[in-house]
Amino acid sequence: MTAIRRMESLEQQAGNCIELTLLYASAVEAMDLEAAIVLVPGHAFLAVRTDQENALYYFVETTMIGDSDFSSAVNRAGEEFDEAAPYLDAGDESYGWVKIWDA
Repeated sequence: MTAIRRMESLEQQAGNCIELTLLYASAVEAMDLEAAIVLVPGHAFLAVRTDQENALYYFVETTMIGDSDFSSAVNRAGEEFDEAAPYLDAGDESYGWVKIWDA
């Protein structure tokens, strides 16, 4: 996502799932935290690493930000991850996990 696209998302206060996930991933990285993007068929959401030793993450459904409280966005993304985890573990090509610091 280019800087121009991120600015458009901010100015319009809107964006699709990948635009908003990349925007939030950029902000997370700017705070020296590790971000990842979880890709599921037709959708993407944000993962933020909270623990350096155990690789614990919390997840954010960025498309809910502004329409719901943050806690609801985190809860929904956690549900989405729980649904996706078996496919990620099985290596299903329709699902992915992109760690920004590795990309």
